[in-house]
Amino acid sequence: MKERRVEILPCPFCGANPFRIAEKREVVNAETGEVISSNISSSFWKHPETPDCVLGFGAFFLDTPDDIQRWNSRTDKAKSNPET
Repeated sequence: MKERRVEILPCPFCGANPFRIAEKREVVNAETGEVISSNISSSFWKHPETPDCVLGFGAFFLDTPDDIQRWNSRTDKAKSNPET
């Protein structure tokens, strides 16, 4: 499977670049120990942890087109409306 390339804008508050985390998991039958599925994966984007930003507690968002669009559109809203 070819990895898709998307642009992730930096944090609108501090300029930090979120980083992508991809996880693979197995589903195991608790009684038998048999692996039922080993093809489960998830990925998300995480803001770097820092005390210098309001999102620096480790905020994250899912790696879906809708969530990425919401993150990327926050930059424009933060610049145009500083009270929010």
